[in-house]
Amino acid sequence: MLRRRPHDRTRPAQERLTHEGITVINTFSDREIFLIQRASPIDGIVSDYVPLHRTDDGHLAGPCPFQPKDSTHEIKVLPQRGLWICFGCVDGGDVIGFIRKRHNLTYVQAAERLLRELDDVR
Repeated sequence: MLRRRPHDRTRPAQERLTHEGITVINTFSDREIFLIQRASPIDGIVSDYVPLHRTDDGHLAGPCPFQPKDSTHEIKVLPQRGLWICFGCVDGGDVIGFIRKRHNLTYVQAAERLLRELDDVR
């Protein structure tokens, strides 16, 4: 059985898996992470899950997909910065972090998922 080891905090896009004494390290370079983020606009990804509307400050907002359906908390999307935030969840991050939280994945698995989706579009 594979058992996860703690992430190396100096490399956020690194994941160690250990199986029968063998450690495998899945990793993305900083450049690869940047390219995945750039090719996956946060507003397009989040709007696949919830409807977004433009706010007075020029950002986008919609119902938070991580809160119960009857919640009044909104997710705020800042396309220019490539970030999302929800004050109800007290969470936020980049597009990879959104996919990570939405699908209960590790950061590396979420990056791989976005990469596969980009390949499917091409």
